[in-house]
Amino acid sequence: MNSRAPVTLTLAVYEAIRSSIGSAAAEVGGMLGGDFKKGEITHFFYDARASRSAAVYSPDTETINNLLADEWNPDGIRLLGFVHSHPPGM
Repeated sequence: MNSRAPVTLTLAVYEAIRSSIGSAAAEVGGMLGGDFKKGEITHFFYDARASRSAAVYSPDTETINNLLADEWNPDGIRLLGFVHSHPPGM
């Protein structure tokens, strides 16, 4: 995947983001995973244990690292990024 290639996400990932981050207070987030070469986001992990405030989202790195090591990486799912919300007006 080059920097100009489109990135797509599955409807299931979109719905998971919309129903978690999209319906919560600001500064919540989660991890995106999938196939880097295809530019496909196929997995989403809602980071419910993140450290957050009204203006800061800090991922729960212990949980995320365990998920990557134990589940995603062995299954060929690669970390493609993070998504998080901002307060209104940002």
